[in-house]
Amino acid sequence: MKRLLFALLLIAGLFGAIGAFGGDTADNQMLGLPPCPIPEDNPQTPAKIALGEELFNDMTPVMGETTASGVTRYTAGLFTTPEAAEKARALVRERGYRDAFVVAYEEGKRVPMAQAVRASRPLSTTGAPEVAVATARPAAVIQAPTVQPAVVPVDDAQVLASYPPTAEALLQQFAPPADATSYYNDPAAAPARQVETVKGLFFTVQVGVYSKPTALDKLFNITPLNSERTETNKIRYTTGVFLDMDKVRARKDQAVSLGVKDAFITAYLNGKRIPMRDARALLQKFGPSVLADPALATP
Repeated sequence: MKRLLFALLLIAGLFGAIGAFGGDTADNQMLGLPPCPIPEDNPQTPAKIALGEELFNDMTPVMGETTASGVTRYTAGLFTTPEAAEKARALVRERGYRDAFVVAYEEGKRVPMAQAVRASRPLSTTGAPEVAVATARPAAVIQAPTVQPAVVPVDDAQVLASYPPTAEALLQQFAPPADATSYYNDPAAAPARQVETVKGLFFTVQVGVYSKPTALDKLFNITPLNSERTETNKIRYTTGVFLDMDKVRARKDQAVSLGVKDAFITAYLNGKRIPMRDARALLQKFGPSVLADPALATP
């Protein structure tokens, strides 16, 4: 019987985060793919591994496939039916992977979706040959994000229910700890504003996650920078403090052009990262009164 599996194609890139998940792993073997080689001119580093963990830490299994052109394709999840894969696609698209789509593998080789869907169907009344779907291994699932307890769409009213009823009360919640900036004390690290000290709502562009404060030349010489200490004690770098979406989109495009191919927009409120969905709802309800001090905004 032929082995047929479906997965979600998330990202195709050159940034090397495969070091966090790829190489000679059982994940690639689950699809019948060969181990992903680590190029000599693009070795694993703690920074790349941290980036991989940041992007894919709750999607399992994650697999990497290096194409002939050197591009690494990342897929997440293994499903034995196209219907299960489509449900997972809707979830990851809601989380921000807007371009995610379902792909199919048969005996370790990528096959057209139409062919795979036909092959996954039971024997027809016309007597068409049956292709059995792999059942030896349970289908993997995409875990729900911690910030979104439900897969079903959430409207603004539900989002806002977890926040104070007024902008004034929301901003009064800002209470950074006394040691909010103490983690960023390496004189060789890139100059950065600690987001933990910024009151109010702002948008920015993530450019990397590292195991420790990092030099500017390792961050593509992008300025201005912000830093944040994550719950896992890594350093998340973003660039700019923006109060409207047009400017932050332009900054994301600049970051991509400078070499951060997987840069993306994110939002912070009172020094903590929040979902973009929440940021839009808060801005829609409270308007500029909930935004950070304009004096901190990047021109």
